[in-house]
Amino acid sequence: MFNLNDELLLLFTLTLGIENLFGILLGVLFFTLGVIFGMVIYRLSVNFPIQKWGQKRVTRTVNVTIASLSVVYAVWLLVGLEGLNIVEMISNLF
Repeated sequence: MFNLNDELLLLFTLTLGIENLFGILLGVLFFTLGVIFGMVIYRLSVNFPIQKWGQKRVTRTVNVTIASLSVVYAVWLLVGLEGLNIVEMISNLF
């Protein structure tokens, strides 16, 4: 069975048009290292605050922050301003 990472890897190799075995293996290596690095960074970013300030405080802070951002974005849309397209914003950076 494929999981999300396998599908992303397939999309990555097909989109770039990598045809030779070395290029595919190099792509798999970089993709795998990126996934591992991302998981480590995510784990540290979640675990460190919980250990330092406690789960209850961190959970409350995250919930209040997300709820506040949701309310601000809802008001943003209700006022009639254009929605935010994060993918387009990121693609414009590169």
